[in-house]
Amino acid sequence: MFTRRALSRSPLLSRSPLLSRSPLLSRFPLLSRSPLLSCFPLPSLRDAYAVSGLRALNRSIYRFGARALAPAVGSIVLAAVLAAPASAHEQGDVLLKIGASQVRPTSNNGSVLNGAVDLDIDNSVRPSLTLTYMATRHVGIELLGAWPFKHNVNASGAVGGQIITSKQLPPTLSLQWHFLPDSTVQPYVGVGLNYTHFFDTKATGALEGAKVRLKDSWGIAGQVGMDVKLNDRWFVNADLRYIDISSKVKLNGESIGTAQIDPWVATVAVGYRF
Repeated sequence: MFTRRALSRSPLLSRSPLLSRSPLLSRFPLLSRSPLLSCFPLPSLRDAYAVSGLRALNRSIYRFGARALAPAVGSIVLAAVLAAPASAHEQGDVLLKIGASQVRPTSNNGSVLNGAVDLDIDNSVRPSLTLTYMATRHVGIELLGAWPFKHNVNASGAVGGQIITSKQLPPTLSLQWHFLPDSTVQPYVGVGLNYTHFFDTKATGALEGAKVRLKDSWGIAGQVGMDVKLNDRWFVNADLRYIDISSKVKLNGESIGTAQIDPWVATVAVGYRF
C-alpha cells in the first residue's frame, strides 16, 4: 500500500509542478500527485479530460438506471392498479353501463313465399345502455336498451337482392346471478324476456312499391358477461346474449312467411355504480 507520504516523495510527482495549479485537481490532493496525470503538459487539458470523463460516466449511469428502473416502475404501477380497492356490488346498487352493441343474426334467417325465397339479414351496430338493480349482492335485475338497430333483408332464390329494410328496438329484461361479488373480475349469467319492436319497414328492390310489415316479437334471452372493476365506482363490461327473435312477414296485408333473426348480441361498455 502507498501512503500519502510515500506518494509525495515520488520523483515522478516532483516533475509535475503544474499539477498544483489545477482548480479541479486541487480538491483531490492524492489525484493531483498521480504520476499518470504528469503525462499531460497543461493543467487546463487535464481538467478538460477529467470533466469530460465525469460527464460521460454520469450519462452512462443515468441511461443504465433509466433502463433498469423502467420495468420496475411499470411493475409497481400495474401492481398498484391491481391492488386498488374495488368494492363489491352491494344490495341496492344501481349499475349504469353505456357502450356499443352488435346484433348479429344467425346464418339461416328463414324463408318466404312457401320456401321459394330465402332470407339473409345483415348485422347492425348501435350505441346501447343498460340499467341493473342489485336486489342482493348476487342477484341483479337488468334492462337493456339501445339506439334503433337498422337491418337490410336480402333474398335469394326466386327473388334476389335486397328486398326489405327495417329498424328495430329490442328491450330485454333479465334476471342475473353474479358469482363473485367481492372479486375485481365479476362474472355473471342471466336469463330473461325480450320484446322486439319493428318499425320504419320499407320494401326495396323487387318488392319496391309494395307494403311490407314485420310483426313484433316476444322471445327468451340468455346472457353471459363480466364486470371488471377499475375502482370503487367505475368498471368495464363485456356481455354476450342470445335472443330468440322471429317475425311474421306480411306483404300487402298477407302473411308470406317468417323471418328467423335469432341474433347474438355482443356488448362492450363502461359502467358506473351508484
